[in-house]
Amino acid sequence: MTDDILDTISQRFDGYHREVKQRLDKTGGDVTALAERLHALEASNDLLETRISRAGTFGGSHTGGPTLEQRAHVDAFTAWIRNPMDRRATARLIEAETAATGPDEVRLTSGLTGADGGHLIPAPVLANIARRVVNVSPIRQIARVVSVSSTATKFPIDRGGTGSGWVGENGTRTATAEPVLDLRAPTYGTVYGLISATEEILMDAGFDIGEWLADSVATAIAAAEGAAFTTGNGTNRPTGFLNGTPVTTADATRASGVLQYIPGGAASAISSVDGLINLFYSVKAAHRANASWLMNSATAAAVALLKDTTGRALWSPALSESVPPTLLGRPVVVGEDMPAVAANNFPVAFGDFREGYLIVDQGGLRLTLDDNVTSPGIVRWYVRRRVGGCVLNSEAIKVLRVSTT
Repeated sequence: MTDDILDTISQRFDGYHREVKQRLDKTGGDVTALAERLHALEASNDLLETRISRAGTFGGSHTGGPTLEQRAHVDAFTAWIRNPMDRRATARLIEAETAATGPDEVRLTSGLTGADGGHLIPAPVLANIARRVVNVSPIRQIARVVSVSSTATKFPIDRGGTGSGWVGENGTRTATAEPVLDLRAPTYGTVYGLISATEEILMDAGFDIGEWLADSVATAIAAAEGAAFTTGNGTNRPTGFLNGTPVTTADATRASGVLQYIPGGAASAISSVDGLINLFYSVKAAHRANASWLMNSATAAAVALLKDTTGRALWSPALSESVPPTLLGRPVVVGEDMPAVAANNFPVAFGDFREGYLIVDQGGLRLTLDDNVTSPGIVRWYVRRRVGGCVLNSEAIKVLRVSTT
């Protein structure tokens, strides 16, 4: 009888043990899933904050709204857009430009002709355009964007070498090594576009000039910018971060401005998560904290299907239209100018683009009436901006190469 009781107790204990273990395993899985979801939310929030920051660099204020002078500039600008041949509208616009931006800037833009002339687009309108350009030109979402008055401006980057040491309370502090500084010089070009409308629609009081202008300008220049920031060769345009030939040399000994690549592990495809994981951890922890992935749509589709050895996907889908997907916990930005997956191509980039790539705007967007229009009833404008770009810190961005070595 005693043995039977002991067997019964033992069987029940084993059953309880298995049940408790199963519950604990399930709880652990739930906690892991929740942790991954929280990480994805934090990564998405970082990218949204970056997008808001980029939009603010073009002018205008997030909190204060336009000034009286800026509102007057918008009104005069809108009147001129509706009737650009009216001399009184032109004179009123120049007067409003002077009050809103200063006489020196107006003389620079309105007082000249050809590629150097034109009217400044008002700051509130420019801010609206900027938000749309950021959405179309993905590099502007994540890179460092600054404005300068001269294309001769150079930007220092600290390559390390700053010395340090230990000393007692009353000990002598000896000199340490000086930091190693490189000066990065962006290359520049004028990005431009031609936008057109009919005279009838411009004179229609119900037609939203601001929305039309923002959409048209963003479409005209954003696509060209995106290509230049990615693969531009530096001749009359920015130098893209993929310009040149990335190498396998490590950070400590690689030439400044040259990116490092990580082999993907396959000769002509991205077929394993190993290359992506190696790329992720090749970027220093300080840069990974604010890093983003960059790839085109076709590459993103292939990467999203990959799974690790346990069958778990490393890709987390987008939570909403405004919150991007994540890969290994960091946001994925889709840039259609990234190379396709093919042998020896570099289809995936990963890193802190704010530290790694610099976009420089010289002056604002300028708009000039284009007189070279032969179609009756059509009005066309020439819009342009001087833009530069270059790799700032080549240690902050790494790329994946489709190759085995």
